[in-house]
Amino acid sequence: MWRPLHIVGRQIEWTRARSLCRERYTPKLGHAFGYVVGAMCADGTVANRYISLVVNEEHFAQAFADALYEAFTIDAHLESVTRPSGFLNSDLPGFHVRVVSSYLADLFRQCVGGDAHHMHQQFPFVVLNSLETFEGFIDGYVEGDGFRKKNGAGRMVVSAYPNNPAARKAIKPQAKWRNAR
Repeated sequence: MWRPLHIVGRQIEWTRARSLCRERYTPKLGHAFGYVVGAMCADGTVANRYISLVVNEEHFAQAFADALYEAFTIDAHLESVTRPSGFLNSDLPGFHVRVVSSYLADLFRQCVGGDAHHMHQQFPFVVLNSLETFEGFIDGYVEGDGFRKKNGAGRMVVSAYPNNPAARKAIKPQAKWRNAR
């Protein structure tokens, strides 16, 4: 059997043929892009062919859909859903935003990586591109897993990558930016 010697024992990269003709969304970096990434890191789901956000507050779902349109020109719609609550033993109302796009799902996996179901996400360093993008990321993340202080003097993040030293380093410059204003 003939074998070219220059590729024996090497790995060959391949691509699924259908993935070459899918619609590509070029992100527009800025506050909206950061908001989408932050919201997805806090409460989102990235599957093989879609991304999804299920939340309790309608304003959060609408802000996410608006940010998707501004950052990716994707027209996402809200759906009213109910989901079971084990704590309350009843169904709770919520809102669902879902975008079916394997390209967008791949893009989010590249940004965040890891496995969200096992809390092994990486810090999305792409949000450090600009102060505006980083502030959008914090706004989206706080909307999902945090709260704004009542006196307006800051935001509290409830679950911000506590065991990831790279994330702690990345978030530290925010204090410098805040003091520079």
